[in-house]
Amino acid sequence: MRRKVVAVVSIVGAVALAPLLAGAEQEAYEDPNDTKGRLDVKKVEVAGAKRVRYKVFTFQSWNPNELRDHGFVIVFFDTFGNNRFDYFALVRSNGDRMNGNLWRDRSRKKDYKVANLKTWRPSARSLGVRVPIGRMKWPASRDHYTWRVQTLFSGGECRSVCFDVVPNDGRITVPRPGPTPTPTPTAPTPTPSETPP
Repeated sequence: MRRKVVAVVSIVGAVALAPLLAGAEQEAYEDPNDTKGRLDVKKVEVAGAKRVRYKVFTFQSWNPNELRDHGFVIVFFDTFGNNRFDYFALVRSNGDRMNGNLWRDRSRKKDYKVANLKTWRPSARSLGVRVPIGRMKWPASRDHYTWRVQTLFSGGECRSVCFDVVPNDGRITVPRPGPTPTPTPTAPTPTPSETPP
């Protein structure tokens, strides 16, 4: 009897957690040692759906003091599908720690801050940031968004700014979190009725 109760509790718990774990599968995107500076990206790990966790790993170690006014990590997002990025998560140093903000990048108006972002340092060669995808605006019919990571570093061997992007070509496409939008049905065209002779 006790085993049956434990089994039922386990099943109920798994069902309750399923919505929380949906989209939580981690994906990893490797990048070669292809640029100078402390922010040459080695790998980007991504997990989550509505609040997505990005972990950016670099080939070199660094600390927040070295990055102040010299190093930036940006995650760009295209939610409108208009061949430009509509939002960006900007992570920068205040000298003591890394801080992040989500910004709406508007083409004809001033950018505005959407949210403060949680950041952390998993190691001396990595940075984590969590982005609330649900805070972004979407066209009703759009079923996906795209993203790309970019780092910028100046100083030392980077007298001008050293850039690195992941992926090197293109963007990563991700299904829209939540229910998939359904197209608006159109009424069928009535068939003309025959006129009796």
